[in-house]
Amino acid sequence: QFYDDSIICLTNDEKLYALSLLTGEKTWSLSFEHNLSHDFVISMDTIFVLERAHGVHAIDAATGKPLWKFNKKLLTNPMVAWQDLLLVRTDLLETRAFKVKTGEEVLGIQMLRGHLHPKQWIVDGKDLFACMESGRLVVGNPFYPPRFTIDRKARFFSLTVSPKMVFVYSTEPPVVYAFDRLSGEQV
Repeated sequence: QFYDDSIICLTNDEKLYALSLLTGEKTWSLSFEHNLSHDFVISMDTIFVLERAHGVHAIDAATGKPLWKFNKKLLTNPMVAWQDLLLVRTDLLETRAFKVKTGEEVLGIQMLRGHLHPKQWIVDGKDLFACMESGRLVVGNPFYPPRFTIDRKARFFSLTVSPKMVFVYSTEPPVVYAFDRLSGEQV
C-alpha cells in the first residue's frame, strides 16, 4: 500500500518495511516474532498489523516506530479503519474497536452483534459495509443497529461499493448481486 512518498511492504519472513518511491531505498523496517496476517491497514498516519494469536500492532507510518499493541490472542482478520477507529473481528463472533491513535478499546459496537464474521469490510463515507460468508450483507454505522441487512442463500466472497450501488460476489452459486446502496433493494 502507498503512504505519502513510500510503499509499505509486508514480507513472508515477518517483516514490515517502507521503500521510497523516489529512490527505491528502504527507509525503515520492523521485524515481528510471530506469524503476521498478510493484510494490513493504514489510517491516520498509522499502520495496523495483525500478529496471529498475539494481537494487533500500531506503527507510525512515517518512521516505523511502534506506537501501541493490543495483546489479544483471539483477534483475526479482517481489520478496517472507520473514522478514528480500527475494527477487528475475533474468533468469538464479535467485533472489537480501538482508537487509532491510542489503542484504547471502545465499547458499544452494535451493528455486527449477532452476525457471523465478516469476510470483507469496506468503508465508504460514513457507512461500513460488512460482507459475511454466510450470505449476509450488513450496512450502517457500527455503533447503531444496521441501516439494513440482506440475507441470501449464498456464500458471499467479496463486495464492491459504488456511489449508488453495492455489488456482492458469491461463489455458491456463482453470481453477482446488485443492491441499491441506500435502500438495500436488489436491482
